[in-house]
Amino acid sequence: MLCLWRRYNHGNFQHRAGLLALSAASLLLQACSAPTQTLLMPTPTLYEQHAIEPFPELPPEKQATHLQVFYASGREASSPGDRLPYGNAVDSSVHLGKADVVFGEGGMSWNELLQASTATNREKPVTIQLGNTTALGEVAKIPVPENPDLDQLTPPAQYNPAQQPFFDSINAQLAHSQMKELIIYVHGTKVDFLNAVTLTAEIDHFTGRQFVTLAYDWSSHQNILDYLVGIDKRRAIHASYQFKNLLQLLAEHTNAEKIHVVSYSAGGRVVSRALHQLALEHRGFKKDALRKHFRIGTVIFAAADVEVDRFLSRLEDIASLCEQTVVTVSDADDVLDNARTLMRGESRVGSTQAEQTEQAFIEKHDLLNVYIVDVSRHKELRGFNIEGHHYWYRHPWMSSDVIFLLKHGAPPHERALSRSEEKGIWYFAPDYPDAVKAAARLRTSTSGEQSQIGL
Repeated sequence: MLCLWRRYNHGNFQHRAGLLALSAASLLLQACSAPTQTLLMPTPTLYEQHAIEPFPELPPEKQATHLQVFYASGREASSPGDRLPYGNAVDSSVHLGKADVVFGEGGMSWNELLQASTATNREKPVTIQLGNTTALGEVAKIPVPENPDLDQLTPPAQYNPAQQPFFDSINAQLAHSQMKELIIYVHGTKVDFLNAVTLTAEIDHFTGRQFVTLAYDWSSHQNILDYLVGIDKRRAIHASYQFKNLLQLLAEHTNAEKIHVVSYSAGGRVVSRALHQLALEHRGFKKDALRKHFRIGTVIFAAADVEVDRFLSRLEDIASLCEQTVVTVSDADDVLDNARTLMRGESRVGSTQAEQTEQAFIEKHDLLNVYIVDVSRHKELRGFNIEGHHYWYRHPWMSSDVIFLLKHGAPPHERALSRSEEKGIWYFAPDYPDAVKAAARLRTSTSGEQSQIGL
C-alpha cells in the first residue's frame, strides 16, 4: 500500500495527502466487509403502484424469484470454497458463463416480489444473491498496445469451437424471449463479480424479463485507491480491447436482433474505447453495413468517468456504429469531481462542467443520434436535484428513463423528457412522473402490446 501511495503522490504529496488518506481509509474498511448480497434498486417511477404493469404477459415459467444472466469475466477463477467464483486477479482469458440470481430471502413468492417491484416505499429491502454459476467457455485475451493513447489496431476476435456452448445458450434464451435482443451491462470501478452480475439481473428484471442480459465483468478492485493510482484505470483500458472482440463474437455467433450496452462510470472508458477500436478496424465499411453487421442499438454512458477530450475524439465513431447514444450528466456528482481533481485531466463526460463542450461538438458534427440528459437542469423548478454518482439506478426518475429507453428505443421527446433551451440537451420537468406513464401507455397501445393500467 505504501508503494502505491508514493507512486500516486509523486510531486503532489502535500496537496492531496489528507484527502486521499481519508478516502482510502474509509473505502478500504468498506472493502473488508465482503458483502454476499446486494439490494434491489428503488422502483422506477414508471412502475410505481402498478401505474404501468412491469411484466405484461410474462409466461408462468418466468414468474419466479430467480433469473439467469450471462457473464463474460476477465477475472481469474477463484479457489474452491471462496466467496465468489471469480476474484480480483487478471486472467489471460475472458471467462464465459451463466449465473443464477435469486431475489429475496426466506422463500419470497413471485407475488411478493411483484409488489416490492411496484411499491413506492417498500416495507423491507429485497436482497439479491448469487446462485450457481456455470462456465461455458473462454476467449483468449489479445495483446494490447503499449501506448494506449495511440490509435493502434489490435488482433481481431478469435472464435474457438469451445465457446459455442456459450453462444448456443444465448441463442436458446433469445428464442424464448419476447424481445430478441441482448443487453450488456459494463460496470464501473470498486465492483466485484457479485455486483456486476446482480445489477445486470436488476436491469433484466425491470425491463420486464423480456431481454437476454449479459454482465461484462472487468477486473476492478473493491477500493477506490486502486483506481486513483491508475491500476484499475489501466485494467479498464485493457478490458476495452477484450470487450471490442466480445462484441464481434456476439455479432457473428448469436441471433440477437440488437445489442444494447449500458455503461456506468469507469465502464464508460471500456465501452467508448471498444466502440472506437471497432470502427477503426472497419474503416473501409460504409456506416449502414457496419450497423447491419454489429446490430448495436442503444448505448448509454451513465455518469461516465472519461475525460471529455478523449471521449469526444471517439464520439463520431461511436455514433456511426449505434442507433442511439445517450450521455447523462449531473452537477452533483462528487465522485467525478474528485476524479478530475485527484487524477487530473479534463472534466469528466458525466459532469455538467463538460456539457457545453459536448453539446457544441455534437452540434458541430451533426450527430443527430446523440443526446445529453442533464439530470440537474432546472432542478429549481422540480424543487430537488438528482444527486450522487449512483443516480442512474438509485433515483426512480433516472432509472425509469433508462428502462423506457431500453424497452422501446424511443428518442427523448417520446419518453417524456423535456427539451432544453440548447439543442440536444434534455431534462426532467416537474410533471415527469405523470408524463412518462402517459408516454408508456401511448407506446404500448400503438405498438399492440398488452399492458395493464392501474386505476
